[in-house]
Amino acid sequence: MATTYMGGKVDVSLNGVTIPAQFISDEGVTTTLTEGTREVTTMAGTFTQASGTYDEATVVFNVVLPNMNYMKNIFPDLYTASTDRPTTAGQTVFGGDSCTVRENTPIVVHYSCEPNSDNDVYVPNAALQATVELTQNASDPVTVAVTANAQPDDNGVIAILGTGDLTEPTLWNAATEAYEPIGS
Repeated sequence: MATTYMGGKVDVSLNGVTIPAQFISDEGVTTTLTEGTREVTTMAGTFTQASGTYDEATVVFNVVLPNMNYMKNIFPDLYTASTDRPTTAGQTVFGGDSCTVRENTPIVVHYSCEPNSDNDVYVPNAALQATVELTQNASDPVTVAVTANAQPDDNGVIAILGTGDLTEPTLWNAATEAYEPIGS
């Protein structure tokens, strides 16, 4: 029997939109869940055990920007549309004296060609952090590194690996920010 492995293009959904694979850099998406440890010292020696807490829970990816206006999809709380071209131009402002409340967002990493959510990575409550390093030259695309720091949801969940629903096949709907049955 032939063995297959997960792989291929991925899309990332956040803030009510899906960033398609064509805008995710070829480095892909890195999800890191690192459980903490504790050392138990006894007369028989020192033993390391899982602590049940997490030292790191992140989803990291780079977005290749088609234009600066695309930043509205990643950081809508920092974005203001222009008055003369509200659908094609605006500003994403970092820093300043204005108070800005950054909203958390669910993050879903989905293999673009998968027919359902069975191989998804789902972070129900993520705080986004930007690393903007713009290299503007003849050979490199302009990218923005995004780190989604997982925060516990109301049930303490920080990430779910696998299917979006245990009772039926589903797909993530970015607009409603929910898993929905396929065909609905």
